[in-house]
Amino acid sequence: MTKAAVVFLFLGIAGALGLASVVCLTSIAGLPIFTSTLHAAVSDADASKAARDTAPPLSDQFLSELKEVRLNSGVPSLSAYAHAYYRLGAKARSDGDSEVALKAFRAAAELDPNFLGPRFSLLRAYLFSDPSRAVAELSSVVNVITRDFLAQYFLLENLSVMVFLILAAALAVFVVMAFVRHVADLQHAIAERLAAEMPPRVAGWLGVFAVLQPLLWGLGLAGTVLCCGGAVWNCMNKRERFFTAVFLVMVVSSPFVSVQLGRRFPPLGYDSPTYVSYAALRDGWTDQHELALLGSIQSDPGDAAHHFAYGTMARRAARLGIARRELDRAVELSPHDARYLNNLGNVYYNLGDFDTADKCYRRAASIAPSLPEPHYNLAQVYTKRLLFAEANAEIDKAKGLDAELINEFSLNSREQLNRSVIDANIPTSRFWSALHKEGIRAETSDALEPVLRLLGMGRERRSVTISFFFTLSLVASALTFRNLRTYRCSNCGKIVCRKCLSRVQKQAYCLKCAVAASSVKSAEFTRLLLANQLQLETRKTRSVFAAVGIAVPGFRLVQAGYAISGFLLVLLCTGVAVCAAVRGYWVDFVPSLPYETQGVLTYSLLLAPAIVIHALSLFWLFRRARSRVPSLRVIRPETSGKSVRDGVTGKPRRLQSG
Repeated sequence: MTKAAVVFLFLGIAGALGLASVVCLTSIAGLPIFTSTLHAAVSDADASKAARDTAPPLSDQFLSELKEVRLNSGVPSLSAYAHAYYRLGAKARSDGDSEVALKAFRAAAELDPNFLGPRFSLLRAYLFSDPSRAVAELSSVVNVITRDFLAQYFLLENLSVMVFLILAAALAVFVVMAFVRHVADLQHAIAERLAAEMPPRVAGWLGVFAVLQPLLWGLGLAGTVLCCGGAVWNCMNKRERFFTAVFLVMVVSSPFVSVQLGRRFPPLGYDSPTYVSYAALRDGWTDQHELALLGSIQSDPGDAAHHFAYGTMARRAARLGIARRELDRAVELSPHDARYLNNLGNVYYNLGDFDTADKCYRRAASIAPSLPEPHYNLAQVYTKRLLFAEANAEIDKAKGLDAELINEFSLNSREQLNRSVIDANIPTSRFWSALHKEGIRAETSDALEPVLRLLGMGRERRSVTISFFFTLSLVASALTFRNLRTYRCSNCGKIVCRKCLSRVQKQAYCLKCAVAASSVKSAEFTRLLLANQLQLETRKTRSVFAAVGIAVPGFRLVQAGYAISGFLLVLLCTGVAVCAAVRGYWVDFVPSLPYETQGVLTYSLLLAPAIVIHALSLFWLFRRARSRVPSLRVIRPETSGKSVRDGVTGKPRRLQSG
């Protein structure tokens, strides 16, 4: 492999890896176009419609009051106002008022720390003007993804669907390109088989009709592409066969993959007990949350997480009777859960029963010594008893476990219901476990259904049908090319076989090029004749192939036989096209917000490397074509030999006997 090939292959791999990372980011920061499992009904229930449709004031006094409301309510976010400020910032940025936009985005991020929209907007704004702040915002994004269940759900589902779609689409495009490369071989072989029974012109047209047969079978995109690939299987090289086989495996296994993704990512909404528990802990007390939690408890009274979410939500709303009852039930169902014990201790702390609260905190700390909340809350009990040395010791333990959490809570600590002790939340791993069980019970396993519909894949029956027709194509290809190997003319690239080729200096030529190559004794004049014959033979297709090669990235590479480099470029450009088509992600986030200008910078960053790599590939192929001068000597009488050189690969191939 030449240095240029190595450099280009490296660029292709780097571009593919860059695409994968940007897909991860655009899966979070992009825009919704397609309807998905996360419907607008969820977002309407998440927040007050009036707060989201009206623009709240951006005054410092109002923002300070909102922060106090959030802290006093004990909930992690005020999503209604956060999304209202996010809308305000998006409108201000589209109007060119960057100062108001930045202030609105910062307010949205403070009111809902787990809302990724304003984080990405601030990251975009600071990317070139203030890199240090951009790094801080990126760190905040990473923190949100690592701790927030909904952000993880959104990222992983989008990443799974987008990766499957991009890979399947890229493989389909590659197989089509490989088919275009070898379709002339197939048409020539079929025409040669039929020429013995009918005139050559009729045989040629029947060969074209036979080649186009898969388009009439109604197998959908994936089935048609695979049948075309199977028809030219005998002409493909090892790398082309490998990518075709990978595409076949994806098509056949797509129903199983869809089922598994559906179980991992069932639809979220108020029909989902997992989402109800998450929303109750995130947003606090609402009538809708209470009704949904009561329904979850009634359907599964033995699930301690529902009682825990209901009790914690009730405590934050000062409904201490409900909170004590539900958290007692949660501890009864799961007596060794430190988080349940911690929040039960908070209820007794608010009721003034410090002895019972002390027992709950000590037991929680003994069960989970790495949990900081029981240590901090136990310090508050010691403070109430004027045991300051013991309180300081517990505070030090809590800070050693999570200094950021303790410092932030201590800074805003007050003698108030939700600002004196810290609630523990359900870890994301439990949400995922509960969601998986929910997906198995629900069996609504169509996470990939829109993608499968788009690509012409389907359920098990369709996969069996596609496999059957692909096998038929393989058998037909084997019979067609049996004892009939095809070659390419070393000059014009025309397909020839043992019946119609001519050998000159151990190279395969078509009859016209062979006449030009052997008609005179001067090597220079022979080159001129061959170049003229090349122009004549390719005048009809040259402009078409040149236009397609420029418009379709990777086409020229695949036609030249560089399968790996061509596939990497096709993969990169297919990923860019898919991300641009769905504007960042396939599955809507909760809540879903339209934002028309978000993707400009993201897609320009995606398009730039794809265009550069495509241009470099065309330039490299052009230089390589210019540097390949036929090594023709003065023609001597042909020696008896049985091997010829293929016109594309240049490798010697043994001529088949009749």
